[in-house]
Amino acid sequence: MSACDPRFIELVKRLGAGESVHTRDVDHLLDTMPRSDRLDHLLLFQHSFPPNLLVLLLAEWWTTSEIPVLLGQTHVVNAFGRVGFVTDTEGVVAPTEPLTVYRGVSWEPTRKAPPSARGVSWTLDEDRAEWFARRWSILRHRGLVFVADAPPASVLGTFHGRNEAEVMVNPRQRRKVRLLLDLRSTN
Repeated sequence: MSACDPRFIELVKRLGAGESVHTRDVDHLLDTMPRSDRLDHLLLFQHSFPPNLLVLLLAEWWTTSEIPVLLGQTHVVNAFGRVGFVTDTEGVVAPTEPLTVYRGVSWEPTRKAPPSARGVSWTLDEDRAEWFARRWSILRHRGLVFVADAPPASVLGTFHGRNEAEVMVNPRQRRKVRLLLDLRSTN
């Protein structure tokens, strides 16, 4: 993340002083920031935003980040946990039944340990998880697809805006995580 934008610091100060800030003002500010920094700024200063504003911003800006967990899972889980269920799709509500979720990851074989399936970003679509697992195979990385059960309380949000059927899952609350597919590089 680049240095914190002074306009963002000013916005946080205004919020801290109890000033009312419109979502469009925050959106305008974030639109002027590098795309890769937007979510990081929100996560770092999440406690400055009232929950009703934070939920709107998370819903909008989560899907604009290519790798949204660079700051670490704790920031993500805390932000989503503060506001409850988050979605970018009108009419979608938090699940009431467990979900079967999939996660595709790549593993560079020179690393001693395979990647963990502890990530927060999963999908409802097994084919999409396999796509994520294969996406780095050109670099001779090995793709792995995990499957897990996500109890309703573990689901922090769902996002359909990028056609990924993404499900945010609290890693501490998933159940029965298992390796579904091991894709050895064919290159």
